[in-house]
Amino acid sequence: MIKFLLFFTLNLPSSIYVINDTVYIAEIGEVGLPDGSIWKISCKDFIRGKRDYKRVLKGLIDPQGFVFFKNKFYVADMDRIWEVDLKGKKRLFLKPGDFEIKPSFLTDITTDGKYFYVCDKEDNKIYKISIKDKKIEVLTDKIMKPVSLFYKDGNLYVLTATFPGKIFSLKNGEIKTELISGEIKTGGRILIKGDIVFLTSSRNVRIIAFNLKEKKIKIIKENLIYPVDLFPYDGKIFYTELIKDGVGFIKIKD
Repeated sequence: MIKFLLFFTLNLPSSIYVINDTVYIAEIGEVGLPDGSIWKISCKDFIRGKRDYKRVLKGLIDPQGFVFFKNKFYVADMDRIWEVDLKGKKRLFLKPGDFEIKPSFLTDITTDGKYFYVCDKEDNKIYKISIKDKKIEVLTDKIMKPVSLFYKDGNLYVLTATFPGKIFSLKNGEIKTELISGEIKTGGRILIKGDIVFLTSSRNVRIIAFNLKEKKIKIIKENLIYPVDLFPYDGKIFYTELIKDGVGFIKIKD
């Protein structure tokens, strides 16, 4: 008797998130086609190197960043935003026609609990969207290539897909430059833990830590292929790369 083993690999994993010891990964699939998916696997199995993912849902286009709010994911997907529950039921939270001008490339989303903030890398816009009534306004169009967002302590932090890479913070309508650095070539995704900003740098294939108070940069992982997203979990950072089965993790120090 001959047994065949089927090895599954993700096709262009773009984003990663952890909830209740479960890893959720957004997969682009074939670019431009409605075959994007969200998959899940236990953190324990992910760390052990197992890849027996379970599909949460399919039918997205090219899902980028997502955020978890009130037991649902909100997914930035090219020119629209999806609302997805943990059982895989999805609905359009905002469709392209809901925007005054159709977005070109929505790459990330975050929230402060009252509003969603979404960035359009190609149109250089950051949108502020009321969760209650879905009212949309352009928060700013003054930042070039905003690619990732993170909300913390009243500040909206913005990473750019530029060279040199830049990090800005927005508060009360004011834009403050936190960092301009040639160590960052085309920023990918940003997250903040305490005073440390963790980010991916896609063109020079690094994961970088930046101390907001000390204004110091530390390269914590090099020689990747195309790092995109990252998420902290239990002294580690899980990350994705825009390649076949591009997932992994590194250990970090507090």
